[in-house]
Amino acid sequence: MAIDPLREDLISLHAAAKIYPRSTSGRPTHVCTVYRHTASGCHGIILESIQCGGRRCTSREAVARFFQRLTIAAGKKNRQPNEISAAEDVHADVEEALKAAGF
Repeated sequence: MAIDPLREDLISLHAAAKIYPRSTSGRPTHVCTVYRHTASGCHGIILESIQCGGRRCTSREAVARFFQRLTIAAGKKNRQPNEISAAEDVHADVEEALKAAGF
């Protein structure tokens, strides 16, 4: 999903750094970390950003999506191979029902 500058609350990368949680040592997140997340990402996930004139911006909504994607990716990485999520379980039930109905 891309940032929609007409619908989302655009913020500077400096302001986005203030949204990030503090480190375990209590230090605030540096703006360079946020810039790196827009350029090369974190664990393969990129923070959405747009160029606004001479400034690189993101949005509060994009930061929220970034955190959600990181959380989902961490959950998938930590899952055991034999674990099946509720959504996968429902998907399997639907597949069985479709096969039984001849589809």
